[in-house]
Amino acid sequence: MTSSEPKGIRDWLLLPAIGLLISPFVLIVQLLGTMRSVFAPGVWAALTSPESPAYHPLWAPLLILEIAWDVGYLLFFLWVGWKFFAKKREAPKLFIIALAVVPVFQTLELGLTMLIPGAATDLKGSYFDLAKSTVQAVIWISYFRLSERVQNTFVN
Repeated sequence: MTSSEPKGIRDWLLLPAIGLLISPFVLIVQLLGTMRSVFAPGVWAALTSPESPAYHPLWAPLLILEIAWDVGYLLFFLWVGWKFFAKKREAPKLFIIALAVVPVFQTLELGLTMLIPGAATDLKGSYFDLAKSTVQAVIWISYFRLSERVQNTFVN
């Protein structure tokens, strides 16, 4: 490697770095919001009790899946961030995985939500989020696979 080769967390690589710094806070707020709404007084019982008019057998699995996803993704993202800022060789692959699993999970979650009649009324925001995460994944996965800067930076 010569000194003229691009390396280091600079230029376009700054954007994923900023995302890795901000995202854990966003994920924590998202997790707390989900838990607050799911476990608000009477909500869990209303959605998961067969006697309730709002009951559907998929509510409990969907809500548990959402919370488990938020916790798991937060922990994974923290691990990816540590590898990224330590400039570890596996960081680009882990970052690509972190980007790729979001649209997959959102598709699964959307599919389950569509099976619940009361929940499937207004999904425009979910479709927008899925489209946004898919476009982000395509752009950043391409960058991480093709960038000389990425190849020269993550060598530890």
